[in-house]
Amino acid sequence: MDLKIIYLRRCIFNRCPRCGFGRILKNIFYRFEKCSICDLNYSRETGFFLGGLPINYSIFVLFFFFPLGISWFLGWLSTFSVLCIGIPSSIFIPLILHRYSQCLWLGIYFTFAYSEMPETSDAIKQQLITHRSKLSSKR
Repeated sequence: MDLKIIYLRRCIFNRCPRCGFGRILKNIFYRFEKCSICDLNYSRETGFFLGGLPINYSIFVLFFFFPLGISWFLGWLSTFSVLCIGIPSSIFIPLILHRYSQCLWLGIYFTFAYSEMPETSDAIKQQLITHRSKLSSKR
């Protein structure tokens, strides 16, 4: 599998794009600053995760707002129902998706800028081998 796709796939499943073991998100409201396994710093620079905002907006519009509008247009929901569902949801759904959108942005970034991935030092490689052997012994 292409390395670029591996980076994106790991981030979709909330894993470090470099090692694939450390988690990016602790929960839906907290993102780790670096990987607990390979020490990859997730924040590339100030404002890096602003790229997650259009992803958050796109997910909200595509999977919630657009179907809600279609339901109203086809007469399946009244205007009052759409407003009662839409207004609170337009506040809470983006808040819930915010950190996961940052996780997706990290994956998209390394998919297209894969040459920006920092090299893994020998000490970190040894730590990854140790971590993999611990995981395989637990199975």
